[in-house]
Amino acid sequence: MSSNLLKYFCFFTVFCLTLFSCQDDLSIAEKSLIGQWTIYKVYSNDNIQEGDFGTFNFKKDGTISVALTSSFLNLNSLESWDLNHQRVNSGFVKVDEFTLNISSLGTFNCAFEDQTNDAHKNAKNIALLHLNDQYELFLTKE
Repeated sequence: MSSNLLKYFCFFTVFCLTLFSCQDDLSIAEKSLIGQWTIYKVYSNDNIQEGDFGTFNFKKDGTISVALTSSFLNLNSLESWDLNHQRVNSGFVKVDEFTLNISSLGTFNCAFEDQTNDAHKNAKNIALLHLNDQYELFLTKE
C-alpha cells in the first residue's frame, strides 16, 4: 500500500515541478528584449543601409528609449512598447509569431535570431519588419 502512495507522491511532485517551472513564450521573449539594442542595418525600398543608426533601449516598465536616425526616419524619444505572441500555421506545423507595438513607430513583426523554436530565448539579434511602411530594422544586443 505504501509503495503505491510513494508512486503517486513522486508523480504528483514531478507534475507540479514541471507545471510551475515552465514559462510561457511571451514572458521569455519579453525578458529577451529588455536591454540596449544597436540598430546596425536598415532596409527600405530595395535599399540596404549599414552602419550605426542608433539604439533601442527596452525597459521592464514597458517603455523604450528610441534614438533612431536614418535617411527616411528620425526619432529621439521615450515611447511605450508591447509584445504580443501567437502560434500560426506554417505548412503542417504551428510556429511562434511575435508582433511588437511601439507607440509612435507602429507595429512590427519581430523575428528573433533565426526564428527557430527557441530563438526568442536570450536572443542577441532581432529583425523588425514594419507592417505598414515596408521597412525593416536589424538590431543586435549590446
